[in-house]
Order: sequence, then structure tokens, then C-alpha cells
Amino acid sequence: MEEKRKEIIIHEIKKWRESQLLPRTYCDFLLGLYSEGNLPEDEPAAIRPSAVLKKAGRTLALLIGFITVLIFFIYFTQFPPPLQLAVLASIFLISSGAGFYYRKREPLYMHIYILLATFISFILLVVTADLFFGDDRFFLGLGIVFLCLIWAVSGKFFKLPYLYIAGGTGIVLLIGFMLAEQL
Repeated sequence: MEEKRKEIIIHEIKKWRESQLLPRTYCDFLLGLYSEGNLPEDEPAAIRPSAVLKKAGRTLALLIGFITVLIFFIYFTQFPPPLQLAVLASIFLISSGAGFYYRKREPLYMHIYILLATFISFILLVVTADLFFGDDRFFLGLGIVFLCLIWAVSGKFFKLPYLYIAGGTGIVLLIGFMLAEQL
């Protein structure tokens, strides 16, 4: 095969691999075939799993610290409740947006941000129910059931089993607590 044609084919296969039109192993096989094994390695080195775990560990530690500061902010400060609700709602929106942003880019980060959004949504529900309904447990229970249903449906829709399980478990536990309270 003439040299110019081989270069064009190799260039096209590289484009296919970058745009993921073909699986990586197929592209590697075709590149090896058309280059006759003389293809220079121009790809960056693969990321080691330990580096990914270290980065995820740092992110998780940062988020745990953030949640701790947030809990102190909500329960041990004298900020007006509407400001607390606004801060919680903005953190919920930011973490949900980050979860959707990282959905295709970094699945591990997506899960971390979705878990943060789930935790914040529960805190937001409790603070809102306390602010608007005081000690009326009916509205808090109704809100928890509604929130757990949202978690379960989201978990089913986005194929996130931990959300599905958390939603179902939350509903079952709430019903159990309500029944125990009646006895």
C-alpha cells in the first residue's frame, strides 16, 4: 500500500479513537495493522488507579469537612432562617449541578456530588419544615415521604441503586416510626 494512503488511514483511525466511534481495542488493532507495528506512542500515559483514588479521597475529605462546617453553620449560628435556607438551597443546586456536570466526565465525582446533594436536600427539608411548621410532625413526615419518593424515582431513572435503596428504606423507616409512635 502506498505510504500517503497509509498515513491518511492511520490519521482517520486516530480520529475515530478520539471521538470514540469505535472501541479503543479495535482502533489499537487497526493502528497496529496499518502501521505494521511501527506506530510511535503519542498518547499520554494512562492514569494510575492509585492517583485517581488519592484525588477522590481528597475530594471526599474536603466534602466531609464542608458538611461539618455546614452543620455548624445551620445549627450553631444566629443567622436568620431565610438566610440559612438560601445557603442550603444554593449548596443543593451547586452540588446537583456538579453531579450532572461530572456525569460523563468523572463518574466517581458524580457519585460524591449526588450524595452531597441528597444529604443537603434532607437537611434543607428538615430546616424548612421546622421554620414553616414548627413542631407539627405531620408535615415533616409528609415531606420526608415526598423526598424519599424523589430519591427512589431518581435512582431508578438514573440507574443509581444507592438512591433507589435510600428512598425505599427512608419510606419504610418512616412508616415504622409512625407505627411505633401510635403504639
